[in-house]
Order: sequence, then structure tokens, then C-alpha cells
Amino acid sequence: LGDIARHHGRTRPERIALAFEGRETRFSALDRQTNQAANALEASGVRRGDAIAYFGKNSDRYFELLLAASKAGAFIAPIGWRLT
Repeated sequence: LGDIARHHGRTRPERIALAFEGRETRFSALDRQTNQAANALEASGVRRGDAIAYFGKNSDRYFELLLAASKAGAFIAPIGWRLT
């Protein structure tokens, strides 16, 4: 999955990758942001094969974290925010 942002960041950097609630993220920015997030995950101790829980509402930020986790070799375990 991490290759999606990387590939499109190089081949079509100005195309819109994500649009959510008036916020637009271009592929070049998505690749850069997911690289930064992947580095932050690794610096905080996340290793290849680790699971990261995501607890939140629908958002473009979820997809940024999903791609960043993939670049770091981890995976996302989404948890419904309405879970009681």
C-alpha cells in the first residue's frame, strides 16, 4: 500500500489523492506526509509486523495513517468509535 502514495507522488504529484470536508491532499503531499508519519512510527518503536490500533471517526487522516503504517511494515487494526 505504501507504494501507492510513492508511485503517484512521482508520476502525478499535483493530482488530488484525498478530499475530505473541504481539505484536499495532493499525491506529492500524501507521499511526503506518509513518509514523515512512517518515520515517526518507527522512531516511537513500531516495528515490521506490529499492529496499530486506530480509534476514530471517518477521516482522510485514517488513510494517511494506513499508508504510513504500510511504509513502516506495520498494519492498522481499526476500532469503531461507537464501540461501547
